[in-house]
Amino acid sequence: MKNRKIHLLVLLSFLFLFNLKSHAQQGLYFAPGIGLNYSTTHLDKLQNSFSSYLTNLSTIFPDDPYQSVENWSSKNLRPTYSFQFGFTSENFTSGMAYFYNDITQERSIIRQSGYGRKFVWNEKRHEILVDLGYGSKYFDVFGSVGCNLNYFKMSSYQVYPSGAISINSEYFFNGNYRQFDAGMTYGLGFKIKPIKYLAIDVRYILSRDNLIGETDIGADAALSDDSFAREPGTSQYPQDYTQPITLDNEIVADFKRSAFICSLLFYFNYE
Repeated sequence: MKNRKIHLLVLLSFLFLFNLKSHAQQGLYFAPGIGLNYSTTHLDKLQNSFSSYLTNLSTIFPDDPYQSVENWSSKNLRPTYSFQFGFTSENFTSGMAYFYNDITQERSIIRQSGYGRKFVWNEKRHEILVDLGYGSKYFDVFGSVGCNLNYFKMSSYQVYPSGAISINSEYFFNGNYRQFDAGMTYGLGFKIKPIKYLAIDVRYILSRDNLIGETDIGADAALSDDSFAREPGTSQYPQDYTQPITLDNEIVADFKRSAFICSLLFYFNYE
Protein backbone atom coordinates (compact mmCIF):
# COMPACT_ATOMS: atom_id res chain seq x y z
CA MET A 1 0.00 0.00 0.00
CA LYS A 2 2.79 2.45 0.90
CA ASN A 3 4.47 1.91 -2.49
CA ARG A 4 1.27 2.92 -4.26
CA LYS A 5 1.13 6.11 -2.19
CA ILE A 6 4.69 6.98 -3.16
CA HIS A 7 3.98 6.24 -6.82
CA LEU A 8 0.94 8.50 -6.72
CA LEU A 9 2.96 11.42 -5.35
CA VAL A 10 5.61 10.92 -8.05
CA LEU A 11 2.90 10.83 -10.74
CA LEU A 12 1.34 14.05 -9.46
CA SER A 13 4.73 15.75 -9.50
CA PHE A 14 5.43 14.70 -13.11
CA LEU A 15 1.99 15.88 -14.24
CA PHE A 16 2.55 19.24 -12.67
CA LEU A 17 6.07 19.64 -14.06
CA PHE A 18 4.77 18.80 -17.54
CA ASN A 19 2.06 21.40 -17.09
CA LEU A 20 4.60 24.03 -15.99
CA LYS A 21 6.71 23.35 -19.05
CA SER A 22 3.67 23.88 -21.30
CA HIS A 23 2.93 27.28 -19.74
CA ALA A 24 6.40 28.52 -18.87
CA GLN A 25 5.76 31.92 -20.47
CA GLN A 26 2.91 32.74 -18.09
CA GLY A 27 2.95 34.47 -14.69
CA LEU A 28 4.45 32.55 -11.80
CA TYR A 29 2.83 32.84 -8.36
CA PHE A 30 3.44 31.48 -4.89
CA ALA A 31 1.16 32.04 -1.92
CA PRO A 32 1.47 30.98 1.73
CA GLY A 33 -1.84 31.17 3.54
CA ILE A 34 -3.83 30.73 6.73
CA GLY A 35 -7.55 30.05 7.06
CA LEU A 36 -10.38 28.01 8.51
CA ASN A 37 -11.35 24.43 7.72
CA TYR A 38 -14.90 23.23 8.48
CA SER A 39 -15.08 19.48 7.99
CA THR A 40 -17.43 16.57 8.59
CA THR A 41 -16.71 12.86 8.83
CA HIS A 42 -18.22 9.57 9.98
CA LEU A 43 -16.73 8.63 13.35
CA ASP A 44 -19.34 5.92 13.98
CA LYS A 45 -16.76 3.34 14.98
CA LEU A 46 -15.09 5.67 17.49
CA GLN A 47 -18.48 6.79 18.81
CA ASN A 48 -19.66 3.20 19.24
CA SER A 49 -16.40 2.32 20.99
CA PHE A 50 -16.83 5.27 23.36
CA SER A 51 -20.43 4.24 24.15
CA SER A 52 -19.32 0.67 24.82
CA TYR A 53 -16.69 1.96 27.27
CA LEU A 54 -19.40 3.80 29.22
CA THR A 55 -21.56 0.66 29.23
CA ASN A 56 -18.62 -1.41 30.48
CA LEU A 57 -17.86 1.19 33.14
CA SER A 58 -21.42 1.09 34.48
CA THR A 59 -21.21 -2.71 34.69
CA ILE A 60 -17.86 -2.83 36.50
CA PHE A 61 -18.47 0.12 38.87
CA PRO A 62 -22.26 0.22 39.49
CA ASP A 63 -21.77 2.09 42.80
CA ASP A 64 -19.30 4.64 41.40
CA PRO A 65 -21.25 6.63 38.78
CA TYR A 66 -19.50 8.85 36.23
CA GLN A 67 -20.25 12.39 35.16
CA SER A 68 -22.18 12.78 31.91
CA VAL A 69 -19.92 13.34 28.89
CA GLU A 70 -20.53 14.06 25.20
CA ASN A 71 -19.49 11.55 22.54
CA TRP A 72 -16.98 12.32 19.76
CA SER A 73 -18.02 15.11 17.39
CA SER A 74 -18.16 14.40 13.66
CA LYS A 75 -18.05 18.14 12.78
CA ASN A 76 -14.97 20.27 13.36
CA LEU A 77 -13.89 23.86 12.73
CA ARG A 78 -10.12 24.27 12.86
CA PRO A 79 -7.39 26.59 11.53
CA THR A 80 -5.59 25.43 8.42
CA TYR A 81 -2.22 26.35 6.93
CA SER A 82 -1.39 26.20 3.25
CA PHE A 83 1.15 26.88 0.55
CA GLN A 84 0.42 27.24 -3.17
CA PHE A 85 2.49 27.84 -6.29
CA GLY A 86 1.94 27.68 -10.03
CA PHE A 87 1.21 29.69 -13.16
CA THR A 88 -1.73 31.87 -14.09
CA SER A 89 -2.63 33.78 -17.24
CA GLU A 90 -5.65 35.03 -19.09
CA ASN A 91 -8.07 32.10 -19.41
CA PHE A 92 -5.89 29.49 -17.67
CA THR A 93 -4.41 28.64 -14.26
CA SER A 94 -2.43 25.65 -13.05
CA GLY A 95 -0.77 25.03 -9.73
CA MET A 96 -0.15 22.86 -6.72
CA ALA A 97 -1.62 23.40 -3.26
CA TYR A 98 -0.72 21.94 0.12
CA PHE A 99 -3.02 22.15 3.17
CA TYR A 100 -2.29 21.07 6.74
CA ASN A 101 -5.04 20.54 9.30
CA ASP A 102 -4.74 19.28 12.89
CA ILE A 103 -7.93 18.03 14.56
CA THR A 104 -7.80 17.18 18.27
CA GLN A 105 -10.68 16.21 20.56
CA GLU A 106 -10.53 15.28 24.26
CA ARG A 107 -13.05 13.40 26.39
CA SER A 108 -12.70 12.68 30.11
CA ILE A 109 -14.93 10.26 32.03
CA ILE A 110 -14.55 10.95 35.75
CA ARG A 111 -16.26 8.73 38.33
CA GLN A 112 -17.60 9.90 41.68
CA SER A 113 -14.50 8.48 43.39
CA GLY A 114 -12.27 10.79 41.32
CA TYR A 115 -10.82 8.00 39.22
CA GLY A 116 -11.47 8.02 35.51
CA ARG A 117 -10.13 7.85 31.99
CA LYS A 118 -9.07 10.50 29.49
CA PHE A 119 -9.20 9.93 25.73
CA VAL A 120 -7.45 12.19 23.21
CA TRP A 121 -8.22 11.73 19.50
CA ASN A 122 -5.88 13.41 16.99
CA GLU A 123 -5.90 13.61 13.19
CA LYS A 124 -2.99 15.22 11.35
CA ARG A 125 -4.14 15.69 7.76
CA HIS A 126 -2.00 16.67 4.77
CA GLU A 127 -3.67 17.48 1.44
CA ILE A 128 -1.53 17.67 -1.73
CA LEU A 129 -3.53 18.91 -4.73
CA VAL A 130 -3.10 19.81 -8.40
CA ASP A 131 -5.36 22.73 -9.40
CA LEU A 132 -6.37 23.27 -13.05
CA GLY A 133 -8.92 25.73 -14.42
CA TYR A 134 -9.79 29.18 -15.71
CA GLY A 135 -7.51 32.04 -14.67
CA SER A 136 -7.49 35.81 -14.93
CA LYS A 137 -5.95 38.82 -13.21
CA TYR A 138 -8.59 39.06 -10.49
CA PHE A 139 -10.37 35.71 -10.44
CA ASP A 140 -9.62 31.98 -10.86
CA VAL A 141 -11.93 28.97 -10.79
CA PHE A 142 -10.54 25.45 -10.80
CA GLY A 143 -10.95 21.78 -10.15
CA SER A 144 -8.54 19.81 -7.98
CA VAL A 145 -7.25 16.26 -7.74
CA GLY A 146 -4.59 14.88 -5.44
CA CYS A 147 -4.05 12.78 -2.37
CA ASN A 148 -4.36 13.01 1.41
CA LEU A 149 -1.78 11.69 3.88
CA ASN A 150 -3.14 11.21 7.39
CA TYR A 151 -1.75 10.29 10.80
CA PHE A 152 -4.30 9.12 13.36
CA LYS A 153 -3.72 8.65 17.09
CA MET A 154 -5.95 7.73 20.03
CA SER A 155 -4.34 8.21 23.45
CA SER A 156 -5.98 6.59 26.49
CA TYR A 157 -4.92 7.72 29.98
CA GLN A 158 -5.79 6.60 33.49
CA VAL A 159 -6.93 9.57 35.61
CA TYR A 160 -6.34 9.69 39.39
CA PRO A 161 -8.28 11.65 42.05
CA SER A 162 -5.36 14.07 42.32
CA GLY A 163 -5.81 14.98 38.66
CA ALA A 164 -2.63 13.18 37.62
CA ILE A 165 -2.78 11.03 34.47
CA SER A 166 -0.85 7.93 33.43
CA ILE A 167 -0.40 6.16 30.11
CA ASN A 168 2.01 3.39 31.18
CA SER A 169 1.19 -0.33 31.10
CA GLU A 170 -0.08 -0.38 34.68
CA TYR A 171 -3.66 -0.27 33.35
CA PHE A 172 -4.85 -2.54 30.55
CA PHE A 173 -6.71 0.17 28.61
CA ASN A 174 -3.79 2.62 28.62
CA GLY A 175 -1.95 3.23 25.37
CA ASN A 176 -1.14 5.29 22.29
CA TYR A 177 -2.95 3.71 19.33
CA ARG A 178 -1.65 4.96 15.98
CA GLN A 179 -2.15 4.45 12.27
CA PHE A 180 -1.23 6.07 8.92
CA ASP A 181 -3.52 6.10 5.91
CA ALA A 182 -3.75 7.81 2.51
CA GLY A 183 -6.42 8.29 -0.12
CA MET A 184 -7.50 10.30 -3.14
CA THR A 185 -8.80 13.86 -2.78
CA TYR A 186 -11.07 15.73 -5.20
CA GLY A 187 -12.22 19.32 -5.05
CA LEU A 188 -13.59 22.51 -6.59
CA GLY A 189 -12.73 26.07 -5.74
CA PHE A 190 -12.17 29.67 -6.71
CA LYS A 191 -9.66 32.38 -5.93
CA ILE A 192 -10.35 36.12 -5.67
CA LYS A 193 -7.41 38.53 -6.05
CA PRO A 194 -8.84 41.96 -5.15
CA ILE A 195 -5.59 43.78 -4.37
CA LYS A 196 -1.87 43.27 -4.88
CA TYR A 197 -0.27 40.67 -2.56
CA LEU A 198 -3.58 39.41 -1.12
CA ALA A 199 -6.01 36.74 -2.34
CA ILE A 200 -8.91 34.74 -0.93
CA ASP A 201 -9.05 31.02 -1.70
CA VAL A 202 -12.36 29.17 -1.15
CA ARG A 203 -12.71 25.48 -1.91
CA TYR A 204 -14.58 22.27 -1.17
CA ILE A 205 -12.61 19.03 -0.96
CA LEU A 206 -13.63 15.41 -0.54
CA SER A 207 -10.91 13.26 1.03
CA ARG A 208 -11.39 9.56 0.38
CA ASP A 209 -9.74 6.71 2.30
CA ASN A 210 -8.49 4.72 -0.70
CA LEU A 211 -6.14 5.40 -3.60
CA ILE A 212 -7.13 4.65 -7.19
CA GLY A 213 -7.09 0.89 -7.73
CA GLU A 214 -6.82 0.16 -4.03
CA THR A 215 -9.30 -2.21 -2.42
CA ASP A 216 -10.75 -1.72 1.05
CA ILE A 217 -8.03 -1.47 3.66
CA GLY A 218 -7.84 -4.30 6.15
CA ALA A 219 -6.47 -5.28 9.52
CA ASP A 220 -3.01 -3.84 8.82
CA ALA A 221 -4.58 -0.36 8.99
CA ALA A 222 -6.18 -0.74 12.43
CA LEU A 223 -5.42 1.66 15.28
CA SER A 224 -2.79 -0.15 17.33
CA ASP A 225 -0.23 0.31 20.10
CA ASP A 226 2.83 -1.76 19.23
CA SER A 227 4.57 -1.14 22.55
CA PHE A 228 6.64 -4.07 23.85
CA ALA A 229 4.89 -3.63 27.23
CA ARG A 230 1.62 -4.95 25.79
CA GLU A 231 0.68 -8.61 25.80
CA PRO A 232 0.58 -10.29 22.36
CA GLY A 233 -2.82 -9.93 20.70
CA THR A 234 -3.89 -6.91 22.78
CA SER A 235 -2.37 -4.11 20.70
CA GLN A 236 -5.57 -3.04 18.86
CA TYR A 237 -7.78 -0.18 20.02
CA PRO A 238 -11.10 -1.90 20.89
CA GLN A 239 -14.23 -1.30 18.86
CA ASP A 240 -16.28 -2.81 21.70
CA TYR A 241 -15.10 -2.53 25.32
CA THR A 242 -17.70 -5.06 26.47
CA GLN A 243 -15.92 -7.78 24.44
CA PRO A 244 -12.46 -9.34 24.94
CA ILE A 245 -9.55 -7.26 23.62
CA THR A 246 -8.29 -9.29 20.66
CA LEU A 247 -6.99 -8.72 17.13
CA ASP A 248 -10.56 -9.16 15.88
CA ASN A 249 -11.90 -6.39 18.12
CA GLU A 250 -10.35 -3.45 16.31
CA ILE A 251 -11.02 -0.14 14.55
CA VAL A 252 -9.71 0.26 11.00
CA ALA A 253 -8.54 3.82 10.29
CA ASP A 254 -10.67 4.56 7.21
CA PHE A 255 -11.94 8.01 8.20
CA LYS A 256 -13.05 9.97 5.13
CA ARG A 257 -13.64 13.73 5.45
CA SER A 258 -15.30 16.46 3.41
CA ALA A 259 -14.33 20.05 4.07
CA PHE A 260 -14.98 23.66 3.17
CA ILE A 261 -11.78 25.69 3.37
CA CYS A 262 -11.46 29.48 3.29
CA SER A 263 -7.93 30.89 3.28
CA LEU A 264 -6.32 34.30 3.19
CA LEU A 265 -3.29 34.09 0.89
CA PHE A 266 -0.23 36.30 0.81
CA TYR A 267 -0.12 36.25 -2.97
CA PHE A 268 3.12 37.00 -4.83
CA ASN A 269 2.81 37.08 -8.64
CA TYR A 270 5.79 37.35 -11.01
CA GLU A 271 4.79 38.02 -14.61
